[in-house]
Amino acid sequence: MKRLTSKVVIDCHLYMARRYGFELVQKADSELMIAIGHGLDVMGIMDHEKFMKRFAVSIVEPIFGRRLVWIPWTPGRGNQASRIKQCEVLAHESKHIVDGAEDPRYGPKYLTSKSYRSHAEVKALMHQMTVHKHLTGRVPNTARLANGLVNYRVRKRDRRVTKVELDIIAAALRRGAVPPGPGKVMVDWLKRKGYR
Repeated sequence: MKRLTSKVVIDCHLYMARRYGFELVQKADSELMIAIGHGLDVMGIMDHEKFMKRFAVSIVEPIFGRRLVWIPWTPGRGNQASRIKQCEVLAHESKHIVDGAEDPRYGPKYLTSKSYRSHAEVKALMHQMTVHKHLTGRVPNTARLANGLVNYRVRKRDRRVTKVELDIIAAALRRGAVPPGPGKVMVDWLKRKGYR
């Protein structure tokens, strides 16, 4: 696979934002995200700096339907691994946008139910894994992905179920499956740009 250029990663971000109708916002420039980060820190849920630098956030605003994805990176910046990660996470966040647009109760259910949050993350991780497999030829470590949900306050039993679900997805990806949705949309776009 040829290396992802900065321009291709930027264009990919713009394409996905147009395709799914969301706005990309720099997380560090958002007073809302800074306030949320401080709130999470004060509540002991997550360190403010970790929240601001490591996690993208997607919201479909319920009254006007505005779709927003806050990203902690500048598209196209960084080394090859960073650029691949940007594309993977963008596919992941695009799935959250799709789900939020389809179900107006998505956000409240995501925030209040640990099991629902775990299931929503499995669906989004499937698209992240799809892009990772396409760009690297490898399926990501499912245990690491499932255990990463500890940052989302997902219970251990839900993480065990998540791991099983991710293992099933990984097996399908290894056999060449490309599930429909944002991951496939991005993979198809990358193929048109010569990333086969």
